[in-house]
Amino acid sequence: MVLTERENEILALLKKEPLLSQVELSERLGISRSSLAVHISNLMKKGVVLGKGYVINQEASIVIFGESCMRININEYPQNKIDMHLGGFAVETARALTELGAAGKIVTVIGKDVLGDHIIDELQGTQIDVSGISRYYGSRSSRVVYINGALSFQEGIARTEYEKAADAWEWVIMNSDWLLIDSRLPEDIYTRMVSKNEERMQLTGTCIYIAQGMDIPRHCTRASLLVIGREFSENIDYLSRKMLDLVKNGQKRCVITDGQTRLIYMDPENYIEYPLMPNQSFAINERLPFLLAGMVYGLTRQYPVRQAVRIAVGTASTTEGS
Repeated sequence: MVLTERENEILALLKKEPLLSQVELSERLGISRSSLAVHISNLMKKGVVLGKGYVINQEASIVIFGESCMRININEYPQNKIDMHLGGFAVETARALTELGAAGKIVTVIGKDVLGDHIIDELQGTQIDVSGISRYYGSRSSRVVYINGALSFQEGIARTEYEKAADAWEWVIMNSDWLLIDSRLPEDIYTRMVSKNEERMQLTGTCIYIAQGMDIPRHCTRASLLVIGREFSENIDYLSRKMLDLVKNGQKRCVITDGQTRLIYMDPENYIEYPLMPNQSFAINERLPFLLAGMVYGLTRQYPVRQAVRIAVGTASTTEGS
């Protein structure tokens, strides 16, 4: 969703003279007050103007685009245990950012069902902006089942609904300072969003768990910040060697960790290895969105890299099981 020529004209006037009345604005533009009201309403829907005082939204913005779901964890060892909680990349990343004190706008798709109502109620209770949530009447909200840490069953929303959400919120997505995008989205949707952000020189972030025998999906390496989780410490060295040239040549940042022993951070100027203490460990198949959120928070606050990493690790580990 892009701004029309008239909307850009209105926005330019409001930036120069934010105290203009509706009468003065309509006279300057040579249009009726009713026509102006329609344009202002559209600008508010797009998130460009906040409220009826014509306050321009100047705050550094973070948009989270991805899945929201009910996550069911079944563990057989050391004893049978079944846990359920709201999850998905969009929900978890937005929650983590909110707990850190950063504002994030969530763009996701849920069903028109009881679970969908519950997702909205829970997010509103944590002050997360839910205006970007789309309701789909054609199916239930997403549900995923993990057995002993492995994704075993999934009931999801049709990909076409995510395409519609991307179209509906394109202006907000493309004009954010950071776009955090779910690596599990269909590759063409992911690539489309990242490609458009590259054209506008904006920052993108994603996270991905690399299971044994898997390689890093090529489309994920286009992100400005890529957070990778991989079991076992020896696998981290292999992935870090693989990512090093890409990071140096592509002006990117990468974090690789097993969540238990260490974490490697790299960018064009730095290659730093951080040992993880026992109280800093976390499950990489569940907590990567929290690690990503902590890194983005630290970077947007322009903290030194080491401090940003400490925040990220703390975010991933201290909320474990919440």
